[in-house]
Amino acid sequence: MKKIGYFKQLSLAARWFLPHKEAVVILEDYQDMLSEMDDGKAKEKFGSPIHAVLAVANRREITGWHLLVAAAAVLLFFFVHWTAHAAFYPVAALSLSALLIGALFLWFGCDVRVNPFHGLPRPLLVLLILAAGYIAALGGGLIFFLPRLLISPCMFNEGVLLVSALRMSIVVFAILGMLGLILARMIDRRWRALIVLSLAAICMSINFLSILYNMNPTFSPADHLFANCQECLFVAAAGILTAGVSLC
Repeated sequence: MKKIGYFKQLSLAARWFLPHKEAVVILEDYQDMLSEMDDGKAKEKFGSPIHAVLAVANRREITGWHLLVAAAAVLLFFFVHWTAHAAFYPVAALSLSALLIGALFLWFGCDVRVNPFHGLPRPLLVLLILAAGYIAALGGGLIFFLPRLLISPCMFNEGVLLVSALRMSIVVFAILGMLGLILARMIDRRWRALIVLSLAAICMSINFLSILYNMNPTFSPADHLFANCQECLFVAAAGILTAGVSLC
């Protein structure tokens, strides 16, 4: 059990500090060596699992990875912070999300696959379907629900519930986004599709909240919606398309 425990710790450290291909090679080498010694000798010879991995790691690559994680965490935190204080900046959210997605593509790269869905982890597939369904629901809500809300004061309670749900969804997708980023590093880079869809869902939620908080009674519902509907539909289409490319 100790040998398995040491190798598991080594595996986690390698997948976190090293690119995926390098981590696989290193783990194969260590697996052969660890099969010939017990846990105590392995720790005495190689040191702690983290030390063993850092000894062969590229420090600049490690620094770049942690900067990317920190940038993603700060950005997602700001999205949650903004909505918690009823401050909504749809254009800023979209711009910053686009920068982060661009950084993800530069970091993980792309690879042409015959079938990007081959071997796709089932949890990832389920989460992608749920996120895409949420985005589709927001688009439908913008088209069908919001006009009724604008012209029907009796739907005030429904509007309050909608605001609460949108705020909570931003927290949920921020967590899912960080999960996708971490798993893209440690398991399969196709997990980055989850953070792409999460960012799209967050941007759409912020846009929807901005509409609800800035209703102008001098606009007709059609005029009010037309100014924002195109942006929401663009975010939805771009998010789903980019997530599809992220599976490559």
